[in-house]
Amino acid sequence: MPQDGASATSGTRSIDRVIEAITVGRHPSLDPFVGAFAELYLRRMGEDELAALPQDALAAEVLDALHFVDERGDSGCAVRVFEPTLAENGYESDGTVVEVVVDDMPFIVDSTVLAVLRTDANIERHQHPLIGAVRDGSGRLTSVEPARSSARTESVQHYVLDRHLDATAREALEADILSVLGDVRAAVTDFDDLRGAVGEMVEVAKGSVTAYGYQDVAEAVAFLEWLLEDNFVFLGYKVYEV
Repeated sequence: MPQDGASATSGTRSIDRVIEAITVGRHPSLDPFVGAFAELYLRRMGEDELAALPQDALAAEVLDALHFVDERGDSGCAVRVFEPTLAENGYESDGTVVEVVVDDMPFIVDSTVLAVLRTDANIERHQHPLIGAVRDGSGRLTSVEPARSSARTESVQHYVLDRHLDATAREALEADILSVLGDVRAAVTDFDDLRGAVGEMVEVAKGSVTAYGYQDVAEAVAFLEWLLEDNFVFLGYKVYEV
């Protein structure tokens, strides 16, 4: 990662200029892979969007987010809803910031967004890269790599809201996200067992035609087989949309 302060040429990507602006030494243990994390964090942003944002602030945001990823350690899910400051985080924001770090699984982004929207705030900007996180025995990061080449994939979510939430609202939102994502983890963990149980119910229903009649059994079997056609996903999403 360039550290000599050389000026960017007209042909340099905005993402490279952001990486050049990252202050190394603020979190020394993270310096070896801050560039790799920045590439993953920023790569879905368009060149125009990157160029329009203050690069020093964006560089500080990237480094602060990486520090939060590192601090997750062995916890099941890390969530913070906060007002970034120059002294604490290296940047400031026009609205409250929400960050989530969790093992990648279905439903987590939609569930987080819906929890945010329940505050009546809107999302002005969001990042949700997937990263390959390599951690040591204590849970600290030892490397960051592309998700597709890693044995452990983590979802990093960063949302900038359109307003500043007060302390009570921030605390409530943080608790809501932790609760919802805990439910998501439980649902995803139990998914295969649930499918197996529904398969058994299909067989039981088919064997009860003499007790309940063909039409009733046919309707029950049709519904259960509909569930097995990956419609658990549909039902699970609707649970978190309420």
